[in-house]
Amino acid sequence: MKRIFTLRVKLALVSVLLLAIPTIGFWYASQMQAYLMAAQEQALSLTAKAVSTILYERSDLFESNILQSFDEQKEIHAYLINNKISLDGYTDDWQDLQDQAKYYGFDNILENYGIDEEATLNFKHIIGIYNNYYYVLFIVNDDNIVFRDPSYPGLNKSDHLQIAVEGQYEGGHALYFLSPYGSSKVNGHLMRQDPLNFVPERYEPDIFGYWRETAEGYNIEIRLPVAMVKNNRISFAIADVDDPVTRKLNVVVGTSGTRQSSDLAFLLARSPKLERIISSLHSPSARIRILDKRLRQRASVGQYYGEPDKFQIKEQDNFSLKNILKPLYAFFSDRYKEERSQNPQYLSQIEDQDLKKILRGRKPFTLRRSLQGSDAELLIAGEPIKYDNEVKGTVLVEQATNNILSEKNKIIEKTINISVLIFLLGGIVLIGFASRLSSRISQLATQTESAIGKDGRIKNNFEVSSVEDELGDLSRRFGEMLKKLKEYSTYKEKMADNLEHEIRTPIAGISAALANLENKIANDGTDVKNHLSGIKENVKRIESMMTDIREAASLSDALKQGEKTDFDLKNALDIWVKDEYRQTFPVNSFELKIPDQSMPFYGDPNRIKQMLDKLIENAMDFTAAENPITIVLRQKNRQALIRISNTGPKLPAKLQGQIFDSMVSIREKSDKKTHLGLGLYVAREIAEFHGGFIEAANSEDGVNGVTFTVKIPL
Repeated sequence: MKRIFTLRVKLALVSVLLLAIPTIGFWYASQMQAYLMAAQEQALSLTAKAVSTILYERSDLFESNILQSFDEQKEIHAYLINNKISLDGYTDDWQDLQDQAKYYGFDNILENYGIDEEATLNFKHIIGIYNNYYYVLFIVNDDNIVFRDPSYPGLNKSDHLQIAVEGQYEGGHALYFLSPYGSSKVNGHLMRQDPLNFVPERYEPDIFGYWRETAEGYNIEIRLPVAMVKNNRISFAIADVDDPVTRKLNVVVGTSGTRQSSDLAFLLARSPKLERIISSLHSPSARIRILDKRLRQRASVGQYYGEPDKFQIKEQDNFSLKNILKPLYAFFSDRYKEERSQNPQYLSQIEDQDLKKILRGRKPFTLRRSLQGSDAELLIAGEPIKYDNEVKGTVLVEQATNNILSEKNKIIEKTINISVLIFLLGGIVLIGFASRLSSRISQLATQTESAIGKDGRIKNNFEVSSVEDELGDLSRRFGEMLKKLKEYSTYKEKMADNLEHEIRTPIAGISAALANLENKIANDGTDVKNHLSGIKENVKRIESMMTDIREAASLSDALKQGEKTDFDLKNALDIWVKDEYRQTFPVNSFELKIPDQSMPFYGDPNRIKQMLDKLIENAMDFTAAENPITIVLRQKNRQALIRISNTGPKLPAKLQGQIFDSMVSIREKSDKKTHLGLGLYVAREIAEFHGGFIEAANSEDGVNGVTFTVKIPL
């Protein structure tokens, strides 16, 4: 049966212990990830605390409107513009921000000189920042447009735009009117301090734009420098004149009042001052945001992003070793994509409801948020901004964990590379070692098996190993054991010769003395003669036993010394049965069946006859005198088949494979004849010496008996 768990398999199972190397590597990568995550959270918390501390020391931030939260109705939000605006009165350049436009209508009337309906005048307003300029868009719904009269120097007798900003001196403000003669470019005019005088003081070239009539009313696009808006205080108003004859002012709708500085609105825009402060503290892969009390984003610096996933399998990957192993890297590594934060919508509230709940707690915090389609997370640290024991805002520091996963994946990559290398080298070494070890064990097994011949004799062909290890020790112990067994076997073989020699000498003397005594006894000594006859019979039995022992002990050497010759096996068997067996055993009958043609045979005829003698003697011991012993000779496939059958007791099944072994006999003990179980052993040795074999089986013809079959090559 073929073994499954061979030495090679066992060594392969042992080699599985090499998996401890990648296991430890993966565990180390996981521990390193946890450590780096905790360290990054701590770093973000410290950064948030540092920003909060710095902002606390800047009292000017709280005295201005940068972090203040005023009346929401008097706030104007300025958004970042990523592209240059063409001042042409069209809204194409404002597509990204049109959703942010704020509506002003009936609820925002500043002055009303008649009956106003909401459908009469309303507008949407957007203001953005680009390259130190404010760009402003007004989308006005007006059912009756009245342009400026060239003959009248005042600007209050037509539809016009009012812009009020804080002046250079405390408590003062500057008011500008824009009123065109038609759909065309329009410029600003600084109005006088006298509220009843509407003739402009001077032309203001820094405020200019385009007034374009539309189906619903008109659009106004203007531009003015950021520096013109002092302390971020500014208001806009649209004045409507519906009657082109009387040119009476009907209604003024605005963001807030334009007549005095206290009425000016607060322009909430991106704070360069805040961003300059926090720019020096942000890390390259993190984003810092400042939120006011209303959770509106007032400043933002940086972007959170990480390294791109280098284990992403691409179609254009070549067949380098690293790319071949890339699927293995990807299987064990964390998946992530290059996450980049988008520029936040300044002044809009954050949309994360869970984050809102935490921010309303006004306490420091750290938070982890998963990123969709990625194993990476977004780490968020928050720290409240306090002034005079009041929370004025919050610092948010955000960073994606791509860089941590990237470092973890690098460790996993190195672990896999080392593991693959160790597996390859270890596998080669283990296979080589196992092959060498298995070869030595197989060689030892082969030598041990060949050290004992088929006859059970020990040969002198065992080569002792000189290697100094356990197998070498085992080989040397086997050699020592076989040497001692060889000596003991030789001693037993010689003992048979010595025993025969030592016993035959006194037996010969006894036999001679008994012969002399028998000659001298008178005829009337009948009882004495009987006793002498019994003694002589026992002496013959002892001699027969010695002959059998000597014959079995020296059979191997005797067979080698025998002489093989060509003879006719058919004629020889015919002569042996007719002239010897029938003459020697007249009580028993023999039935001989031989072929008509001759059967040339090459072998030792004396040993072939000795083999048949043993088989005939065995058959006669179990066959009654009236039953014949059948001897059949025939040729089959270049082999001589000799069958000797007898009637009698069946052969026990358990002895069918042992009956030809030495000292095995199934005969009952008898005082007349001694059986040592050596006859069939001698017959088997002779058959095997001639390249054949003997087998015994119970007869299958319905008659009790045993058939011995000898098969010998011709």
